[in-house]
Amino acid sequence: MSNIFGFIVGIFIIVYILSSRIKIASEHQRFAVYALGRYMGLKGPGLLFKWSGGETKWLRLSVGDRLELIAPKIAKINEFSIPVDSDEKVAIGSVIRIVGFKGSAENSVVQTMLDSDQRRKVKCENCGHEMLI
Repeated sequence: MSNIFGFIVGIFIIVYILSSRIKIASEHQRFAVYALGRYMGLKGPGLLFKWSGGETKWLRLSVGDRLELIAPKIAKINEFSIPVDSDEKVAIGSVIRIVGFKGSAENSVVQTMLDSDQRRKVKCENCGHEMLI
């Protein structure tokens, strides 16, 4: 009887350990992986297994999340720095928004744009049309 009880407890422990290592990222999400405080790349989308040791952190990034640009092509969310790419000129210190992801797992970057709350409308003096800057 105690042999069966030990087997059942062992199965529950294995299921618990495996379930804590499974991560799921939807189509519009990625995980930024950091090992020993160093950025290792983006993982996802799909079912992911976190097999690394305790010094690895996984940060979930979603389309629409806001970041702060701290250097050219580097943004910060919480205490983590992430490489970003933007098609528009953005000043350091601006709040930017994630609009997508590009690249392979090793060379992946987050595509961003200036957050719409910071844009302003400017009226052209020549023709009168309005544009966002």
